[in-house]
Amino acid sequence: MNIRKHVLLLSLFLFFLLSSSLSAQKRLYVEGGASFLWPADKNYQNAYGKSTLLPEFNIGVRLFSRFCLFAGYSSLSDTGKIPDLDIDAKSKQKFYTCGAGFWIPVASKLSIRADGGIAYINYSEELLDIKINSNKMGYYLEGSLQVSISKSFYLGGKAGYIFGKDKYEDVDFKLGGPKAAVFIGMALL
Repeated sequence: MNIRKHVLLLSLFLFFLLSSSLSAQKRLYVEGGASFLWPADKNYQNAYGKSTLLPEFNIGVRLFSRFCLFAGYSSLSDTGKIPDLDIDAKSKQKFYTCGAGFWIPVASKLSIRADGGIAYINYSEELLDIKINSNKMGYYLEGSLQVSISKSFYLGGKAGYIFGKDKYEDVDFKLGGPKAAVFIGMALL
């Protein structure tokens, strides 16, 4: 079984284990939004651009009033040209995250949250007849500012960093990079 399946199974196990012991207070939440990612790898920037837009989805469970576990998914798909060679190229990266977070209330409807954990990164790149496809483990750190708009809904903004690195034929390269996002969240249970 590959690493991505292990991370997914662990996330689902924790979700069901913890959600079965929750009280009537709303503790399960889902978030959806859009992120801008600034690729950490300079060669990637030269071929595909200095930033890219990607969708982002998270699910989380509050264990205590301020502590939570979360799992997330985001992906990007870019097309570009390899500099100096004028060769068309395609790149895809998928980010699966799993970690813990801490909420800090600032005012009655305003809170901040800090999250951190592991990232499983699946990537592929195609140019000419060459296709590179692999997976790598990395890490994920993020801070967010949230504003409650009702008992069940909130809006927010995030800043973070998702990072991994790998090597292909003696060439080291970085995956992910700094990112910023806007999102809407909903407390379900």
